[in-house]
Amino acid sequence: MSWSLTASRLGRLGALWVGMMLASSADAGDLPPVREIFTSIPYGHLPIVSSKTNQPLSKDEKLKLIKVEDQKNGYLEIFGNADTDAFGGAQLAGFKMKGGGYLIGLRAEFGDSSHHIAILTNEGETWNDVTKDVLPEITMEMVDKRAQEKIPEFKRKKRKLSDSASGTYAYVLPRRGTTIEVIVSSDSYTGKRVVLWHLPFDGRKFALKP
Repeated sequence: MSWSLTASRLGRLGALWVGMMLASSADAGDLPPVREIFTSIPYGHLPIVSSKTNQPLSKDEKLKLIKVEDQKNGYLEIFGNADTDAFGGAQLAGFKMKGGGYLIGLRAEFGDSSHHIAILTNEGETWNDVTKDVLPEITMEMVDKRAQEKIPEFKRKKRKLSDSASGTYAYVLPRRGTTIEVIVSSDSYTGKRVVLWHLPFDGRKFALKP
């Protein structure tokens, strides 16, 4: 998923949660510094701009947004502030691939409406989106059906997450381990946390599991 949107257009779109996943392993000892990965992500994939200048944040300004840095597990959390316009926050997570190398990932929040994930590879200055190659497809029909299976009230009233005014589901990147979670994230549901699926990583691809 490539981002060529301006900050103002992002604001009009509402929320976009983007995950550009880093490749897989609880032991990320040979992963480059996660803070360097974060600051080197091109603007087209992570457009963080200043609400004061409407210009992309510098490397030093981006570093100030880091709140959790766990190099051992290849994990990073970034929080937006009053000067990051539509950008609310992000996660990086590391997953080591069989045969060597990493997928590179990020989940970023812009506003409050929908959730997406993208999986990237990185070689030098070249970034490629390999989402369709490594992540299972999840359709809204699948989400509606699964939500009714997991939430009795939805099944009883034949409610659909896709009818929500804001949000449906979200990807959650693991700080430890190699499994992404897909959870309900919608203004139409206020109950306890519901995991729709687990997406374990086998070193090459993520699978769709209950």
